[in-house]
Amino acid sequence: FPEPNPLFYENLAWSERTRLDRLNVFSQLARQQLPGMSAENAHPTTIIAPIRAVMTRTIPRREFLIATQRIKVGDQRDLVQTLEKLVGIGYEYSNIVVQPAQFARRGGLIDIWSPGEPRPIRFEFFGDEIDTIKTFDPATQRSQEALKSAQIFPASEALPEKLKTKTDEANPVSEAKIASIYRFHSTLLDYLPENALILLDCEEFISAAALDIEEDSLSRREEMIRNRELDEKAPVPYFTWSELNDSFNQKQVL
Repeated sequence: FPEPNPLFYENLAWSERTRLDRLNVFSQLARQQLPGMSAENAHPTTIIAPIRAVMTRTIPRREFLIATQRIKVGDQRDLVQTLEKLVGIGYEYSNIVVQPAQFARRGGLIDIWSPGEPRPIRFEFFGDEIDTIKTFDPATQRSQEALKSAQIFPASEALPEKLKTKTDEANPVSEAKIASIYRFHSTLLDYLPENALILLDCEEFISAAALDIEEDSLSRREEMIRNRELDEKAPVPYFTWSELNDSFNQKQVL
């Protein structure tokens, strides 16, 4: 679970690899919390994360779960509205789907690769009904296994559908806006199951690193405010070590 490439308050884009790796973790954890998913079938997961990755504010867990789409054979859906929904939860249009977070359309066929899924899926509309769902090979684009249903997880931690104003819509969505587009935020810890075990490798070094990050970020914020590059009321894009400790107290920690 990687940390963002830019430092806090740096208005720079995250790398594609960072975005997808983080979304993959959120998708795997969210899968265990969706209605109809049995905890007995959940595979134990080990997540390795640097402290700055855990400090980073992200999409609220509830928002992530609500935005997740479950499609089934026989579902009645409007094709155009389905495409608009995909854009709203962070997917990017491509002529062909070759990596996660992309979708493509050819007539009544929609190809999509959801983060957290090993293979992309192809679903075909017959009128307003989903007629078939199949996985496909992104290298050959050939259909493979037939499915009865599939999960489509959000493809961004900054959901485009949360940007309501015309001003926002005129600007590209980026993770730099996460702190401002959600009223409440989550951290990786909020996505963990109740029985999760948190291992802190040398807690004193982790706490020292977190405090250094906070001090450096505060200095950067003050400088940007002085240079009028940041509004003094701008939200803080990270959780402090003190706030994380409160979350640790709700879990098993070693």
